[in-house]
Amino acid sequence: MFKAVELVNKILKSAQGRSFGFAESCSGGRLAAAFTAVPSISSIFKGSLVVYSNQAKENILGIDSGFLNKYGAVSYETALLMALKTRKLLDCDISSSITGYAGPGGREVGKIFISISTEDKLLFQQYQLSGSRVEIQNQIVLKMLENLLKIVNKEETDLIETKMIDF
Repeated sequence: MFKAVELVNKILKSAQGRSFGFAESCSGGRLAAAFTAVPSISSIFKGSLVVYSNQAKENILGIDSGFLNKYGAVSYETALLMALKTRKLLDCDISSSITGYAGPGGREVGKIFISISTEDKLLFQQYQLSGSRVEIQNQIVLKMLENLLKIVNKEETDLIETKMIDF
């Protein structure tokens, strides 16, 4: 958690008034926990939505069940839509989403998609992580925080930029 708090402190110092909001699935609120561990974070943090089930993605974010049936809950398309819907719902400048399989067991354990939405950019990436469920969750939170810090500092990321879409 120390590394995460260190990254959040750097984001707080670099945010320049920009606000943040998250949609979390397989990370289960760990990204929000890292943010809220930092004093004064309320100046930039709007909130986080833990939308673990498809029903929560539908009811809270307003993602159509047909979309989830077509692309699946664990896909870059769903990660993109989660980030876009969160930015609008929480009225924040920068939103991010995490969706994937943290394991153990099941299919494609460690397959994680993230997305970041800003006013003028829509980015995503797929990661293949390994370890226990908690290790995978902690790894993806660190990757997200590293990418958010790079975004606020206008640095290169390993994220793929896609065209802005309006759902």
